[in-house]
Amino acid sequence: MTTVNPCRLSIDRGRFPEAALEGSPAALRALALALSRGHSTVIPLDTPGASVVQELNDSPRLMVAVGLALTLTLSGSAFALNLVWSALTATAESAARVTGEEVRRHTRIVYLGRGDQFRHPDTFPLVIGCNWPGDA
Repeated sequence: MTTVNPCRLSIDRGRFPEAALEGSPAALRALALALSRGHSTVIPLDTPGASVVQELNDSPRLMVAVGLALTLTLSGSAFALNLVWSALTATAESAARVTGEEVRRHTRIVYLGRGDQFRHPDTFPLVIGCNWPGDA
């Protein structure tokens, strides 16, 4: 098991369900690196009881799932999982480039409909967010 990552996870199962994975630019970059280096891994997060579980398989489509607890499961091939790794890094870089003001940056990973070849139709919507410098 990897060390605790200072990212937070919240899951809204309401009318417009989504999971929110948030942290500082450094925390998002560290999570992206840990996930990209591990094949199948569990990473505990700052939110009590929360973790990211990554499962490497042969599926060409990314699947994002949430458990009854605060567990975010990412599964797919390395190519599919790279959608999340890249989104974590890009969100961190976007937030870190802005200086002198508080910035809120986010990236959404959602199934885009029948023509979407990269995300599984049952993928739970995921928002990767960064509040900067508020999350320093």
